[in-house]
This record gives sequence, C-alpha cells and structure tokens, in this order.
Amino acid sequence: MPSVLNPLGPLASPICYPENTNVQHTQIPGVGGAMPCVGDTPIPDPDRYPALCRYIAAGCLIIERGNSRLPDDVWAKVERGQCDFSLVGRLVCFGWIRLSVSLASDWPDRLVLRVYILPDDVDNTIIPRSDPALKRARDVLVAQLDFSPDVWAGLTTWGHLDVPQLFDASEASVGSQRGGPSLLEMFNSIPSPDPNPGGIGDYDTRDAAGSLLNSCVQGLDTTLYLHQRRSAALMVQWESQKRLTLDPRLTKVVDNLGQPWYYDAVAGTCLREPRFYDAPCGGILAEEMGSGKTLICLSLILATRHIPASAPDHLRDSGVVVRPRVGSLADMAAAYITRNSVAWRNVFGDLAPDGLEFPRCVAAIRRNPASYTIPVPPRPRNTRQLGPPPAPRTVHLSHASLVVVPSNLVQQWKHEIAKHTSGLSVLTIDKDPGIPPLEQLLEYDIVLFSFSAFEKLASPTEAESHKPRNLGLLGNSPLDRIHFKRCIVDEGHKLGSSMSSLTRLPLVLNCIHAAAKWIVTGTPSKGLFGVETDNEVTSRRTSESPPAMELDDLKRVGSIVSSSYLRMRPWANTRSESGDSVASWHSYIERPWTTAPRQPPDADGYTQEASAGRASAATASLDRTGPGPSAGSYTPRWEPGAISTLDVAPEPSGAVERRLRSTLHSVIIRHRLSDVSNLLPVVDQKMVYLDGSFQDRLALNLFSMMIIFNAVQSQRTDQDYFFHPRQRSSLSQLMSNLRQASFFGGSFFSPNEIRKAVETAEEFLRGGKILISNEDEALLRDAIALGRLAETNTLKQCANLFHEIPLYVENFPWGAGREWSLDFADGDPVCTDSRLISALQKLLHPLVDAPTSLQLLFQSGRFQTCGLEERAKGIQEENRASAAAATSRPAESRAKTLAGNTRLGEDSNNTKRRSSVLSKKHEDIRPSVENPGLQETDIAAPLAQAKLVSTASAKLSYLIDQIVQYQEEEQIIVFYDNDNVAYYLAGVLEIIEHLIYAKGLSSQRRNQYVVTFNTNPKFRVLLMDITQAAFGIDIQSASRIYFIHPVLNPQVEAQAIGRARRISSNTKDSRPVTVETLVLRGSVDEVVVRRRGEITRAEARRCRDILDDKPINNWIRNVAEEAVTGGFGAHTGIGISNVVNVNVNPIRVRVRVRAGYRDAFFVIVSTWR
Repeated sequence: MPSVLNPLGPLASPICYPENTNVQHTQIPGVGGAMPCVGDTPIPDPDRYPALCRYIAAGCLIIERGNSRLPDDVWAKVERGQCDFSLVGRLVCFGWIRLSVSLASDWPDRLVLRVYILPDDVDNTIIPRSDPALKRARDVLVAQLDFSPDVWAGLTTWGHLDVPQLFDASEASVGSQRGGPSLLEMFNSIPSPDPNPGGIGDYDTRDAAGSLLNSCVQGLDTTLYLHQRRSAALMVQWESQKRLTLDPRLTKVVDNLGQPWYYDAVAGTCLREPRFYDAPCGGILAEEMGSGKTLICLSLILATRHIPASAPDHLRDSGVVVRPRVGSLADMAAAYITRNSVAWRNVFGDLAPDGLEFPRCVAAIRRNPASYTIPVPPRPRNTRQLGPPPAPRTVHLSHASLVVVPSNLVQQWKHEIAKHTSGLSVLTIDKDPGIPPLEQLLEYDIVLFSFSAFEKLASPTEAESHKPRNLGLLGNSPLDRIHFKRCIVDEGHKLGSSMSSLTRLPLVLNCIHAAAKWIVTGTPSKGLFGVETDNEVTSRRTSESPPAMELDDLKRVGSIVSSSYLRMRPWANTRSESGDSVASWHSYIERPWTTAPRQPPDADGYTQEASAGRASAATASLDRTGPGPSAGSYTPRWEPGAISTLDVAPEPSGAVERRLRSTLHSVIIRHRLSDVSNLLPVVDQKMVYLDGSFQDRLALNLFSMMIIFNAVQSQRTDQDYFFHPRQRSSLSQLMSNLRQASFFGGSFFSPNEIRKAVETAEEFLRGGKILISNEDEALLRDAIALGRLAETNTLKQCANLFHEIPLYVENFPWGAGREWSLDFADGDPVCTDSRLISALQKLLHPLVDAPTSLQLLFQSGRFQTCGLEERAKGIQEENRASAAAATSRPAESRAKTLAGNTRLGEDSNNTKRRSSVLSKKHEDIRPSVENPGLQETDIAAPLAQAKLVSTASAKLSYLIDQIVQYQEEEQIIVFYDNDNVAYYLAGVLEIIEHLIYAKGLSSQRRNQYVVTFNTNPKFRVLLMDITQAAFGIDIQSASRIYFIHPVLNPQVEAQAIGRARRISSNTKDSRPVTVETLVLRGSVDEVVVRRRGEITRAEARRCRDILDDKPINNWIRNVAEEAVTGGFGAHTGIGISNVVNVNVNPIRVRVRVRAGYRDAFFVIVSTWR
C-alpha cells in the first residue's frame, strides 16, 4: 500500500479499484453514454451512479508529468482515457474518497485528478469513520486540493482556490476596509432586538411577551421605553422557545457540482447536512450603560412571575402518578396543574386580574407541589467509597427568580424594585447567608443575593476541592432543592475574568437549578462598549486594537460562553459527553483570529492571495507559446514531498469572523447605540483652563527645582538620577505628586528639605569638583534663588506646618482673627484653614442669632482662647502624625533622598484625620436645619459680614464656587484620583452636606451612600474615587460632573460619566449632564489633555500608570534633558522667573451669609478676580 504522504511512490501491493472509482471527466469507463452536464461540468446521474452521488465533489489535484513518476506506457493510457489509479490507496480502498483522472484540457503535460469525499454524516454504519490514521490522511489530502471550478473543468492555468467556495457569495464581502471587522465592530453591529411573540407556542408566555411590548405589565409602575420593551420581550422569547443554531464550527460551502456541504477546517469535518445545537436558554443582556438594564430585568420578572418553571425534559416524569389512596378530584387536578407547570396564579391566586381569589383551589395546589427527582449516578467500579450511596434528590419547581448582584449594588436593586414595581415579594440576603425554610422560599418572587453572601453558601474546603454537584456542594441548603424560573447575575462579566477561578461564585452558580440563566452587563469585556458605527472616524479610532488586546477580550468572551453557567454549545462541550466533540475556543477563535491574515475578499469572494494566484496563472497562460513545463510560471499546489509541509487545511475567507458573529448573535441581546443614544441625556462636556495662584506656581516650580538639582548633580547618568531605569518607582511617585500639586502642593517639601537641597547645590557650585556647562550653572543658580524664595514664604510655611489649604476670610468676627489664623498675624483678611473654621462654626453655631451672648463670648476672652487651643491642637496633631509616619516607614523609604539631597515630595498630612474624614459615617453627618423664617437680619452683625475671599488653590476656588452656585438646583459629582485631594476638598465642603464614595469603604457603606444621594435631597455633593466609578452604579440624580484632573483613558472617563448619564423613567426628570474637567495651565494637566486627544484605545488600556504612556514619559524626560537650554519651567509654562514676578493675588471668592444656614456663618456664592 502506498504511503499517504507520498501517494505516487512505488506501490507495495496492487492498486485497489473500488466500485465506480473508474471515473473520467466526461464519461465513466464501462458504462455507455456521456454524463449530463451543466455548462462544462458533468453531473453524475443518481440512478446510474448512486455511489458517487453520495460524495462531495470537493476539488482537484494537479500533477506535472515530470513530477508524476509514471511510466510512459501508463501516461499513454491516461492520454487514451484507459487508466485510473489511486492517489491515496487506503482512502480509496475504505471508501472515504473517490477519484477520477484525465489530462488537463489546456496543458497536455498535466494530470487533473478530481477528488470526491464521502461526508462524515453519510453511510456511517457501512463505512466507519473512527480510524485516526485515515482521518489524518484525508485532512492532509484536503489541505492540498484546488477547489477552483476552472480547474475542475480542466483549465489548470486559471482561478486557483485553496479553500472551498462559500455557498452564499454575499458573505465573502463581509469586512471593513482595513481587512475584516474588529471584535468591537462586531459587538456594535449585533442587530437590535426584534421579538416575535406570535412564534411562542405557550399562550401564557406569548401573552407575557405581548404585555411587555405594550408596557402593560401588572405591577409595573413605570412606562417602559421602546428599546426596553423589545429587549424584555426577546428575553421571554429566548426563555420559552427552543432556538436551533448552526454549529459555528461549520462553514456552508458549495462543491463543484453546485451542491452545498458543511466544512470544519480545524477538525477536518465534512458534512452533507448541517448540524444544529440548542441555543442557551438565556444569554447576555448587554444594553448600553444607563439604558435601564435593571428595569428590563424587573419587567421580565413581573411579566412572567405567574408562570412556574418547567422540569428538564430528561427528568420529567410522564408516567402515571400512583397514590397510596384514592385522591380527591381537586387534588388530582391540582397535581396535573403543577406537574405540567400550568400558570395558575393569575387565575386562582393573588395575581388574578379580576381580583377574585379561590382559597380552596390554591390550598389544593399547594398540597401538591411540583417537583422532579434527580437520580443517583452509578458508582464507579474502581471507587473506594464506603457506606450507602446518597439518596435521590427531590427538586421543587418555583416561579421565583434568583438575582445575584455585587455587594455595592444590593441597595440599588432594592431601590429600583421599590421605585418601579409593586406587589413583588422580595427576599434580600446581603451579609449573613441565612436562608429561610424551603416552604417559605418557594413563596418569593425574587431572591436577591449579594456576591459575598452567595459565595458563603459553599464552605471553603468544598469549594476549593471543586466537588461536582452530585456530591452536594451546597450541602443541605434549600437552594439546592429549588428549580428557579431564572437566575440573573448582574455585572456578570466578572465570570469571564481570570480572577473568577479564584472565587467560589462560579462553583455555587453551577449548583443552582434554573430554567434560564442570564448575565447582565454593559461591557462583557473591557474592550467591548457602545460606539457609533455610523461615525467612521470614531469607529476607526476606537476599534484600533493590537492582537494582544483583542485576544484578551476574546478570552473573556470565550470564558463566559463556555462557562458551566451559560453552557453554550458547542463551546461548553466536555469530553465526558458521548456523541459529541469538544470545541476548543482557543483553536477555533483565538488562534485563527490572531494568526490568520484577515484580508478583505474581492468581488468574487477571493482573498488577495487567491486573486494574486489567479492573476499570475492568467498571465502564465497568455505568455505560454507551447506545451511543456517551462512554458508557464504556475507551480502546482501539490508535489511529491510537499504534503508534509502543510498539515492544516486553510479556511474559507472570514470563517473565524462568521463563527464569532454567530456566537455573539445567538447569546447577546443589545440595541445599537444609534437606537438608544437619543434617549440618553445630552452631555455638555468642556475643559476649564485655570491660571494657577501664586502657591500653585510655587509648588510646581519646587518640583522643577528638585529635578534640576538632581539632573545636574547626578550628571544625568548616576543611579540616583530620577530617570535612571532603577528609579522607576521614584519617578512614578514624583509624577503622582506632580499631579496632586496641580490641585494643591503647598504641603510638599518642608523648609528644612528645601534648605538642605539649596545648601547642597551651593556647595556643589563652590566646590567645582565636577565640571558642568555654563547653562547648567545658570540653571542651578536660578533654582537656588527659587529655593531661597520658597524657604522664606510665609504661606508656604503655614501650609507645610498645618498640612491644610490656606483660606482667607475677610471681616473676621470682631476683627479677632489672629488666634484663629495659620500665620498668627493680625490684619484682614485672616489666613486660616478648613479645620479651624469648622471648629469655629461649632463654637458659634448655638449663638448665631444671639448677639448678646456672642458679645459676652468675645469679652470674656473665651473666643480667643478657643482659637489658640485649636491652633495648638492642630500643630501637635500634625507633629505627632509626622513622627509616627517617619518611624512606621522602612528605613530605605525614610531615606529616599537622591542626588543633590533632592526629595520626591511627600504630603504627610495627618493620616488618622484623613481616614476619619474619608470614612465619615452617614450617621455622623449633621442634618441641615431648614428654617424658612430665618432672615439675614436674624444673623448677628459680627457674623453677617464675614466672607471667605480666597483659597491658595485655583482649582479648589473654582470648584467650591461652582458647587455653591449650582447645589440648590442640581446634584453634583466630583471625581478625584487621590485621597489627599479628597481630604482637602472634603474639609472645605464641611459647610455643605456631602458624601464621600471612597475605595476604603465597605461595600454596604458605598451602597448606602448611592441610595442616600439619589433619594435624600439634603445631600447635594458626592465625592467619588474614579477607580470606583465603573461598577454598575446608578447616580442619575446628578446632573453636574467635575473631574479634578483630566483622565488619560477616555473609556474610564466615559464610564464615570455613565454613572449620571442614564435614561430616566420620567422624561420630565431628564436634564442635560454638564461635565467639566479642570486643567491648570502650565502643569502636567495640559500634557494629559493633549495626549488624550491622540491616544488610541489600545494605548489607553496598556497604561496602568500615567508613566506607561510613552509620549508622556518622553515629555517628562525631555523636560529634564532640555532644561540645560531653557530651564524646566520654560517647558512647562511655569518658569522660575514667572514665580518671582507674580503678584500675590490669588483667586478671590466672594461669600455672604444666606438665610437657612444656621450651621455656617458664610457661604460661597460667586467668583471674581
């Protein structure tokens, strides 16, 4: 028998000619008459050649006479049409293929062998297809075939194709101009839902889908938008209908006789008929952020809460129920109702539309609950398990929906349920997973779990051992004995994260019995979000992603669809399942997506490579002057010995895209952004550029000074140079401090640190041990001058001593501000801070409208004494905090001093006080006392004239002014990225009720803060850490957003804006969202703003730190390198000379007292210069 890899080698045994193998192109020897033809292609008559008609007319092999190794007498027989032979003898002998042979019509020295392949779904009982060697041989053969119709017709110099032709030629043109759609483009091109309730067989389910489309669901108090109706109705349809989807591994192609067949190039499968799978009962609700996904889920639950779950088909008991004694007619009817999952609550129960109840009928139904039994699996023969086998488990059918949400969204779900629905019975399990008995659990409509409580259902030892369901991961929990109507996992994209394997959430979900399973998320992966596909520029920029980024998104999507939760076939197939094969997401999607060239096909469906082959072959045929191998330039795809170099058959153009698109369409429900964008509030977004105050400029130039000292004295090469590769952590901290300094940097660099750095630089110049350029010397002297200026600046000393932002107050009560000031100086205005003002408010609050008592307070000296005590207390606290911080840090961290005795800058404010401010409990916040009768004249005269006129921070002055201006009519979110910034801002905001959504808070606290902010009009401002702004939080009550610093990643910014930009259930409540980003001129803020206008999505995702962005890193490095010629300040716009000449006139903020504010003696109202 010839070798499979060298089929034309010497034969070890006679050639085997199976029945009907002796086939030529135009006739079959031994059978009279010619074959019927369509054009030039003969079609075998099924009555005369039944064996051949079962085969796929796949493609051809082209053999040059000089490479064929055929004797001349054999070649002569071929020329006379009297010879037939086998290329791969074993495949022919076992009936896997059929062959016919003849000379090429356009080249006499070439043989054309037509290959007919027996499909894998034909004659399996007669011709087994399990031999791996034969399967391998066929795969190698298919990889060498030429599928061109021209070659099949004998024209070997035209139209060579290395892949089968697509059955639908229109599919070959799918793709974008850059060579194929990106994953993001595919995600955004998913068709918007178009439900068809008429196709639902069950009457009750069909009626539920219709009520959703009409937004007339009983118990739903909110009118649904059109997109919400369609999504909810389609969810009902997917839950109730069995949807058959074509196996995504198969590509529908056409053979050379025009007949369709199905091809899997990865597994080498050839099928005549399609193979279908049941689509998952459920899927992914991936509607746009703010489009009302929670409301869609609630409307789905309401519309179907009267329909109980059905038992799985393979566990449904269709036999006759045997009772121990004769039952009543009512019990038998009730048992039939429950056993067949008939909807009864809207007929007999409390959901009846006419309000009538039938207690006896309901009692009979409850006496006969619906259930099914899970049998015990057979015990393996080689098991060593002792003791009796576990008993079969009885699972009860329920109408309840299990909802599992992140811990910080529990309160939000409860709020949405109370806001939009009525009549739902809800059980919430947040902290302690205490579960009521089974009988009570069956009565609820919604069982709401937090992630943390849900994970606690499995003990750590069982969860870590990954025990399967049959061993009882949930133990005796009632949840293991309930078959829920559906299970909904909010923010379920976490199931696709690599970290999900480290949690017990997937394990517990795998133990839950549910008829339908849903994942709710606006972004199934980080790189999948809504974009306007009609906007070519935006779509191109946002879809630019390197293979590594798209591969990460593909892995996340694959983890979700192949998880044991959704169990989407074939991706969730396992080896233990008989009758099916495992579909590797990596082999079918990830690897071809990143390795195969994604080139756009031409008008005829050919790729560029195939088109080039056609063109070269055509040129060869035109140039040929006579027969012979040397007359043309075409090299056949098959030659002896060449098969071993190509062991995987190529795929038709766009095969991986079609697989992925089919998967996404069958599991994801979402509307295109263009269908819902008009419902989202309009966003008015702008950059606000601010000129820095004297202290802002001084702080930034102090960093310039330190960098100059370090660069010159380290000669820009030593290991203690800021930009040395080993100083990456130092450079990162320096950049973080620079970012903070654009808000306030007065606390950086103590006078002692400045003095020490300046003296070191002066000694360096005096010593002259290292030769430096004149430019470096001039730069050092300018920096030294700046250091001397900063060292003697009173306001800088006060800011560093108290670690607070200095504030100026005019018309201080009784002119006695010296004891309450930072600089302990007389005069007007008084330099103070938020901590002292807060203490002063507490002292004066009881006497705000009692002038006599206030006068006694001042005359007795208590007013001055309290000021001195608070001032001394602040200094002592900061000194203790600084000492404690110094001793608690490691020695190497305490001594982080680089070349030139330069420091990185450290805002070592009172950590204890900062933590208390950021973690301030909601109960500790004083409620504002509204007194409409209180007029401005009721405020005592010494207090009525007090005004806050300025702060040392330009951003803070602008922000406070904006907050006070709009907080009466609008609610405001301020996003920050640094705890120190939040601390400074919160201190000044003590006069306004606010909440701080910090990352250090517990999920319950953060959860409560969001609900409080949305429902309690007293709280007007929410300070939020931007890292916590992308977890499904709904803060639609806010209409103004401020970013203290520009955000480099546009997607992170969009996620933060999406917390407030949400579709309102009441169109009257919908208002534009104003977004302002504060940018300090001359700071790194401007660099970030310029860079974010250029950065691609891939570059933004790679940047975990701002220094990871190469252009910004280069900008910082160039500033230091080019400081020789122009000075660091010259490149940042805040040159050292600018600081010296700036007039000390910070931004001023006028304030006045307003009626109704008994807890504050001044309120900011406007800004002027």
